Amino acid sequence: TATNKIPFIFTPSWTVRNYYPSTGTVTGGDNLIVLGDGFAATSSWLCWFGEISSVALALNDEQLSCTSPPSQIVGEVPFAISTVGGEGVPVGIFKYFDMMSVHGAFPSSGTVIGGTTVNITLSSPSLDLTSFECLFGSAVSPVIGVYDNTITCVAPPANVGKVRLTLRHAKASLEAFASAVVYEYELSPSIISFSPSSAVSGSPTLVQISGSNFIGSALSCRFGEEVIPARRISASLIECWVSPHIIGETGVAVSNNGVDFTSAISSFTTMADISLDHIEPSLGSSEGNTLVTLFGTNFPIDVDLFCSFGSIMVKATSKSPTLAKCHSPQYLIEGGEVELKLCYHRSLCPGSSINFTYSAPLTIIKVSPSEGPIEGDVWVTVNGFGFEKNSVCSFGSIHSESKFISSSSLMCLLPPLSA
Repeated sequence: TATNKIPFIFTPSWTVRNYYPSTGTVTGGDNLIVLGDGFAATSSWLCWFGEISSVALALNDEQLSCTSPPSQIVGEVPFAISTVGGEGVPVGIFKYFDMMSVHGAFPSSGTVIGGTTVNITLSSPSLDLTSFECLFGSAVSPVIGVYDNTITCVAPPANVGKVRLTLRHAKASLEAFASAVVYEYELSPSIISFSPSSAVSGSPTLVQISGSNFIGSALSCRFGEEVIPARRISASLIECWVSPHIIGETGVAVSNNGVDFTSAISSFTTMADISLDHIEPSLGSSEGNTLVTLFGTNFPIDVDLFCSFGSIMVKATSKSPTLAKCHSPQYLIEGGEVELKLCYHRSLCPGSSINFTYSAPLTIIKVSPSEGPIEGDVWVTVNGFGFEKNSVCSFGSIHSESKFISSSSLMCLLPPLSA
């Protein structure tokens, strides 16, 4: 038996189950948590990032904490754990990225009720970002999507105002990326009314929308599925140019950020373009009340229709997509031409027009001779004005053969009295 004695130290075994995060920036300083067992048995631990070590602190028997050192390498390095003076035990890979920051966000604003899907752009691509979370000020939102250098989060509810938008690791609870990006919470917009409430397919129409809280930097209107930039007149009035193509009714909605739209209200009606082919008759007395028949295509049925004689509107009827009727209004000038159109309501007059001619009222000044035999068969000269080629003489209730001489003269054949 040897007389001298040398101390021998028994150390308990230890294991590593997991660690996070597995990525960091080349500037170092990222806090890592290592999960396992047996860490409290000794107070001297090291984390190895490739060939570079970093002192690790045993938080308890199941957790170590260490900080990534700066690296000259962009990419993957072996990650290992050891006791001080012991051999490193490989446990995985740590990936270094160039220094990243939050570059931008779309949309950069949303309503105070939250729920806005926000795409956040980073300065360079990264992996394993699903273990991170977004910070809207101090409010936390998990990452729900990662693509290249863009991540997606949903804005939580908040009060009106601006907050800084950044990222941090969900478990380490330390901010990961620098950010100067601001996200603004705004009140939800609302619609009270809009005008006009209809347009013709393919015809650009300026629609004014009144409501409240029109305050966003990306104001938009939506007619059905078509999103259109809006022009802000005030916090209660915006304008949108719409060129609808789908015939029928669509809902109208607005958005302050171009993403979150109000619930669609009322209905905006898109109507087919009316085509007017011809009219019968194409002329009538300036005294009005001439029944005019219009022929064409796309005439609406069960809609308020009007005929536009120049600037004068009169009620029209249509029982067919190809035929409509209306009575000409009185024309204050003795004669002339006006444009005749078929209109939706009183303000929407699409399509082509056809000229309607007003003639001066028929006036008889002189009849020669002014008497004749009961047998008739005598030509009578009628002088006056407003005569037309289709003017017909009547003796009592009897129409007679007539010859148009000029607008001031007709020849009429006197019929028998017994005719």
